[in-house]
Amino acid sequence: MASRPEDVLGLLIPMFSGSKDDYGKDVVPPCLLSFDRVNEGRPPKSTAMLFQLPFEILGAINQRLHPTSMASLALVNTDCRQLTRSRRFASVKLDYSDESMWLVQMLLKEGEERRENNGLTLLPSLGACIRRLQIATDPQNVSSRHNIDLATLGDIGEDAKKQRLGNAHAGFFGSYIPAIQYILPHALPHLELLDWEDKISIPRSFFNALACSSIQHLKLYRISIDEEFGIELPGALAHRGWPLRTLHLELHWNPFARDKGRISPMCTSILRHCAPTLESLTWTTLRGAYIYEDIQSVDLEGLEPPRFAHLRDLKLGRLKVSDSTLGLLLHSEPQIRLQVLDVDTDSDPVRAQFFKSRGTINSLETFVWYALRVPGDHTLSFLRSNPQLSKFSIPFSQSSDLLETRLLPILSKSFQKLTSLALSWQDVSISNSALEHIGTLQSLQQLCLSAGEQFGWKHEWVIEHRTMRKYLGKLQGLRRIAFERDTYRIGRVNAEHYYEIRAPETLGDAEDGEDGEDAGDEDPDQRMDRLWEQQHRKRILSEADEYVRLLPELQWLYFGQIPMSVADSGGPRGRKAVALSGERDSYMVFAPVFRCAVFFSSGIPADLWALITGRTQLMSAETDRVMIKEPTAHKCRWGKNNRLYPTFGPVLSDMCEKETLSEGGHEVPGRRDPMTLTGAPNAPDYDEGRN
Repeated sequence: MASRPEDVLGLLIPMFSGSKDDYGKDVVPPCLLSFDRVNEGRPPKSTAMLFQLPFEILGAINQRLHPTSMASLALVNTDCRQLTRSRRFASVKLDYSDESMWLVQMLLKEGEERRENNGLTLLPSLGACIRRLQIATDPQNVSSRHNIDLATLGDIGEDAKKQRLGNAHAGFFGSYIPAIQYILPHALPHLELLDWEDKISIPRSFFNALACSSIQHLKLYRISIDEEFGIELPGALAHRGWPLRTLHLELHWNPFARDKGRISPMCTSILRHCAPTLESLTWTTLRGAYIYEDIQSVDLEGLEPPRFAHLRDLKLGRLKVSDSTLGLLLHSEPQIRLQVLDVDTDSDPVRAQFFKSRGTINSLETFVWYALRVPGDHTLSFLRSNPQLSKFSIPFSQSSDLLETRLLPILSKSFQKLTSLALSWQDVSISNSALEHIGTLQSLQQLCLSAGEQFGWKHEWVIEHRTMRKYLGKLQGLRRIAFERDTYRIGRVNAEHYYEIRAPETLGDAEDGEDGEDAGDEDPDQRMDRLWEQQHRKRILSEADEYVRLLPELQWLYFGQIPMSVADSGGPRGRKAVALSGERDSYMVFAPVFRCAVFFSSGIPADLWALITGRTQLMSAETDRVMIKEPTAHKCRWGKNNRLYPTFGPVLSDMCEKETLSEGGHEVPGRRDPMTLTGAPNAPDYDEGRN
C-alpha cells in the first residue's frame, strides 16, 4: 500500500524505547578503512613522504589527528582529502538535516557515476569511506523543513494543511526515501552496518535493495509493513543468499493499514536467505492490543529447512514462534555453537514444552531468562540442564519463594563456573539466606541485585550495606557490584521518598561546586538540594570504600545512583572508590519532557509497567500517591458540564501535585474566562478553539 500524506505526522513524534538508559554503552566508532580501500585500488598521486608509509601506519596517524589538523590536511590535495574522509565519514547519521540532504545528493551522483563506469567513480568517492549508516530522522528537521508542527497544524486552514502535508510527503516519501533506497546498493561499496530507526512503512522494493547491498550487520527497529511479501534476490545473487552476520529484526504490521496481514512471510524470507552466515539474531516485535501478531516460522512446507550453523547469539524475548522454528534455531546437532540465549521459556505452552525437554546446550555460556513472572513451582528443568553457564540473569523481578527456595540453592550447588549473576526481588528486601547462597558462588566476578518497585519514583529497598558485606565479602574474585533501586532511611524522611524529597541530614554549610564555582547566588531550595547531594555522595563513597577494603579484585561499583570506579590513592589508604560522574545516574531515567500539562479530558490512569507486561492495573492517589509533579490544569476535574464521566477527572487530578481546576466542561480555559478557574493566579493564556 502506498504511503499517504498523513504518514508524515508519524515522523513528528519522537521514538520512546521504554528501556533502561545506555550508561557505559556508548557506540564504539568503527575502525577506519585503510587508505588503499577507500581509494578503491588507486595508487596515491601524492609523492609526499606521508603516502610512502605502510597503510597500517598511515591509518594509525589518521586516527590520532586533531580535528583542526584534519580540516587543514583535507585542503592539501585529493589524497589528503580522501584520507581525512575515511575518518570523518566512517560512521554517518542521516537525520533529514541540511547536512544529510547534501550527503544524500552527493551519494546519488556517485551512484550514477558508478553505474556508468563499471562500478567505479572517476575520482576518490565519499561513499567508499562509509562503513556504518544510521537512518534516524529528527522530528525537528521535518518540522522546520516543511513548516509543519503538531502543536499548530490544527490552527491553519484545511487547504493549507493539506498542501503542507502533501509537500512534506512528496519531499520525504517521494524523494528522500527513494534516494536512500538507490544509494544503498549502488553508492556504498564498503557499507557494513545499517541501523534503521525511522518508524515508517517500508515498501517491498526497499527490502530488495537492502538484500543487494554490502551490509553484513542490519538493525530494523520498529519497522512496519502493510503488505505481505518475501524478499526476492536477483538471479545473480541467489546462489550466495544474503550474507548477514548480525540481524536485529523488530517488525510489526501497520495498525493503520486497510487490511490485517502477517509479517511472518517477510521475516521468513530474510532468515532463510541469511541463515548460513548468521551469527547473531535479535528477533522481536511490538506486543499489545493494537498490534496484530502472528506466529513466526521459518520452516516452510516443501522447502528444505534452513540451517543456522554459525548462530552464536539468539535473543527472542517473548516473540511467538513455532515449535519447528525453535527446533531449527536451537537444534540438537553436536556442532551447535550457540553461546548467548535471551528468551522467555514460558511465554506460551508450545515454548514451555519445548524448553522443558530441550536439555543441555553444551556451548551455551550466557542465559538471560526474559520471563515476566516465573511460577514458584516451575520445574527449572532447562536451567538445571545447563550448569556450565558462566552468566545468568532474570531482567524482571521475581518472587522470594522462587529465588530463595528454588533457584539460588540450585545455583549454589551446581553452577561452579558462574561468573556473572543478576537477580531482582519483588519483595522490598533480600533475605540473609539468599545472600548466604550467593556468598557460596566463589567463581562470581560480576553481581547485580535489586529489590522492590522497579519503575518510577518509589524506591523500597532499604539496603543494609553491613549485611551485604558480611556475605559478599566471601566472594574474593568480585570485580563489579551493582545494587539497583536501593534507598536509605535518614532522619524522619520515609525511605521511599529519599531521592524525591532530598532532605539534608544536617544543615551545615554546603561546599562550593566541584569545579569551584561560587554558590552564593543560589536560592534556598537549590542550596538544600546541593547540600543533600554532597551528603549523599559522601555517604555512598564511604560505604563503597568498605567494599573496596574487603574485595581485593573490585574495580567498579554502582549503588545510591552513583557509578564508581576503584583507584589507587597513592597514600596510606591505598585503593578507594571514586565517583565516575558529577551527577547521580538513576539508571532508569525518565527526565521530564513537559514543563506543564493541560488535561481537556481524562480517564483513570493505568500503570505503564503493568501494560507493558500485558496487565491492566488502574492507579489512584491512595495506592500510588502523587505521580505528576509538573503544574497541571484539569478541565474535567469538577466541571459542571462534565456529565458523561464525572468520576474520571478527580482520580487523575488527585495524583497531580500542582493543579489548576476548571468548573467548565470541555471549552478551553484562559484569562478570557477567569471565573471558571480556581487555584490559578497565573493561568495560561489560551486562544479560543485551540487545543
